Amino acid sequence: MHVLGMLAAGWDSGLPVHVINLGVTTTPLWQCAIRRFDSDGGVMTTGSHNPLEWNGFKYSSGNRDPKGDGLNQYGSLLSGPKMAEVIQIAQGNIARMKYGSSTPLLRSSISAGAKPGLVVGIFDPRSVSAVFEAALQAYIKEIRQILRLDGSLPGKIVNAVVDPCGGAASIVTKRVIQEVLGVSVAAINDTPGVFPHSIEPIENALDDAAAAVIEHRASLAEVFDCDADRVNSVLADPEMGVIRLHPQEVAAINAASFIGWIRANAEKYPEANGKKMSMATHNATSSRQHVFCRWLGMDVSEVEVGEINVVTRMRQLEEEGFFTPAGTEGYSGGTVLRGTGVRDGTLITILQMLSASDPRVSFYLHRALRRSPSAAGPNLFGIRGLLPPYTSLQWQLQMPAVCGLTHDVMKDRIEAGFAGLLSGSDDQGYSVQGVQGRFEGVSFQNAELTTVRRGRHSRTPGADGGFKIVLSSGPHAHSIMIRGSKTGPEVRALADSPDAGTALQLKEVLDRLFAKAVGR
Repeated sequence: MHVLGMLAAGWDSGLPVHVINLGVTTTPLWQCAIRRFDSDGGVMTTGSHNPLEWNGFKYSSGNRDPKGDGLNQYGSLLSGPKMAEVIQIAQGNIARMKYGSSTPLLRSSISAGAKPGLVVGIFDPRSVSAVFEAALQAYIKEIRQILRLDGSLPGKIVNAVVDPCGGAASIVTKRVIQEVLGVSVAAINDTPGVFPHSIEPIENALDDAAAAVIEHRASLAEVFDCDADRVNSVLADPEMGVIRLHPQEVAAINAASFIGWIRANAEKYPEANGKKMSMATHNATSSRQHVFCRWLGMDVSEVEVGEINVVTRMRQLEEEGFFTPAGTEGYSGGTVLRGTGVRDGTLITILQMLSASDPRVSFYLHRALRRSPSAAGPNLFGIRGLLPPYTSLQWQLQMPAVCGLTHDVMKDRIEAGFAGLLSGSDDQGYSVQGVQGRFEGVSFQNAELTTVRRGRHSRTPGADGGFKIVLSSGPHAHSIMIRGSKTGPEVRALADSPDAGTALQLKEVLDRLFAKAVGR
């Protein structure tokens, strides 16, 4: 029906419309298809990582940038302001449409499969299959280009397991891995449309994959959400059997692996030579990412939560002269690699299989950090051991059903409440009531699109980005963050620290401040 709606809008607006139907596919392949067919935009029906009853739409920009601002192009998801613009235009079109005016088009589309001159074969399974195949081959070509796989592969590729959870990866991922790496992977829960566990790949959703790693003697397993842009990882552990990774660890390992892969294949990435590296990350990402990047001599640039904000900041950093290998979304484990405009679970799975198979990746990272090679060997478990240890507590808070409280007021009250718990100064350091230890500095931060405003009362009225309080301590940081969800009614929270006890104390402080802010 969405296809018919687009055709109807074109009919009533007098515009020629050519709709390309990919059928069931992943978000990364859909966005690649926009580039492959040089389309002016795209729409995808998906619930993404949400429960099935929350099905919705993702909208993408086209393969060109008509306004010339360098943003929202190359088939990337629309930013919040762009999406608001689209909605406003759509509402205007709806107001001008006459009821029933599109009936002839709908009737002909359903009965004949097309309106001559507008669209061809969108309901013909043979046409859908041919279009999907063309897009799939373009997607495979893009992955090979991003990873510069133009020659022999590194030795024996490790065994891996994929768990598509009945989503679109059931159709795409195994075949792409086979064509790119020339190996088969074991698949579980890969019957399309059958969802054996929760859609978001966290916590208990990793149980089947953990069992499969042992059963198949695999080095890793990747668990997908429904549209396959997010994955979470289970690694083989030499001592414990398996370890289920926290999403914050997944994002950090993904970024570290790609940095190591680029440096191990430096001759294939000449554009990185002589450039300082920088990473883009949203402000719900653990400070472990900042610390690790500083160890490697890299900059980190924070943005508001939202995939397009990460992608946009990556492009801005490239325009500023940096080489930007990746952007991360630590809260979900999402990772965008250079050369794409999207989180991509299939691409990440291939990267992890390569990183676990090529000892040069782990060797570069150990050498860059002046560490002895890990006893665990050249694998992802060894790379994980290089990351600074952080405890990241993530949870959801619920606003009262009827409270009339805006996010601006909520943030103002939490900010004021935390300031009331502070004592000390920049010269003498700070202490926080309810939190053990002393901190060198404190920073109040508001993320808004691709910038971060620092200082108390620094928010733009009406901005809905995350609010973060950072306590510095030597090279490390301890933080709490709160934001309204981009995809649901809940408020999401993070307490992050290199010390588990401090992380728990910060969580308790934020819980109390939130309860007071909403009047509980």
